[in-house]
This record gives sequence, structure tokens and C-alpha cells, in this order.
Amino acid sequence: EKKYCLSFKDRVSRLAGHFAAKEAVVKAYGGKVFIGKVEIRHNAKGAPEAWISKKKDKNILISISHARGFSCAMAVLL
Repeated sequence: EKKYCLSFKDRVSRLAGHFAAKEAVVKAYGGKVFIGKVEIRHNAKGAPEAWISKKKDKNILISISHARGFSCAMAVLL
């Protein structure tokens, strides 16, 4: 994650977006998932994916947005 985020010019927004996505995943699961076990990766098309304990979570969709120094994310549990 860190390597991915640092590869962009707007590093801080990318890092903030990933943190927001992790927090959204934890909240989608009602706090039953530890944020330290959540990883945000990107598939071949660039779409964000949640990985929990090194396993891809196919039951959640993630959206991350960045604009003018602000970042936000949303997670939907299927």
C-alpha cells in the first residue's frame, strides 16, 4: 500500500484515501475486523480491493475519491 501511494504526486491524499478505505471496511463489518488486518490493494484495472488477513474479501466493494487535498472512501458490504 505504502509503495503504491508514494508512487503518486499527491502522496498525502493517496495515503489518506487508503486510510479512509480501511476505516470504511472496519465500519462496514461493525468493528469486528481489526484495522491492522485490512489492506487496500488495486486490481489490474486500478479498482481498489479489500484484503483482510492477506485474503481478498469478495464481499465488499470500495470507492476512494481524491480532490483538492481532500480524500474520502466508502465501503459497501454485499
